[in-house]
Amino acid sequence: MQNSSPLGPIQIVPFSRDIQRSEFTSGNLDLDQWLKRYAKQSEDRFQARTFFALSDVSELLGYYANTFGEVSAHEEIESLALSNYSRPAYLIARLAVDSKWQGRGIGRMLLFDALDKAIRASSLAGLELVIVEAIDEKVVKFYEGVGFHRFSSSSTKLFITMKSLVHSS
Repeated sequence: MQNSSPLGPIQIVPFSRDIQRSEFTSGNLDLDQWLKRYAKQSEDRFQARTFFALSDVSELLGYYANTFGEVSAHEEIESLALSNYSRPAYLIARLAVDSKWQGRGIGRMLLFDALDKAIRASSLAGLELVIVEAIDEKVVKFYEGVGFHRFSSSSTKLFITMKSLVHSS
């Protein structure tokens, strides 16, 4: 997928070992270390899929990783009715933008790419929710700004229903 931006063309591409990851710095050590040390392992083990936002000169601007999961029937979500069954979910497990490119819409571009993939996946298998775990309140606001809701008023875990995603696309 290619998007236009004030930075020039940005491509979102699947994980590749050829893409230089060692210089990536988002400002969050956990997100940076996962990308550098564990993204390849997660790919090889089919545990997660990682996608990169690349500049027109193949500089790594940001990334996200996704996987499937579920929300257990015992985990309450304040704004959803209780369920006797677990809820199938698409998890955006990680999303980060290199600190020198933050604030330029790359995170939003990555998120919308991930949501598009969730919509496509939901046409092949049941998915009820897309979930994320925000690292702080600033990131919570980012996700709330595009329609995500907190699991509870004090939670940094957020969701959006596939139903609302499909109807809004």
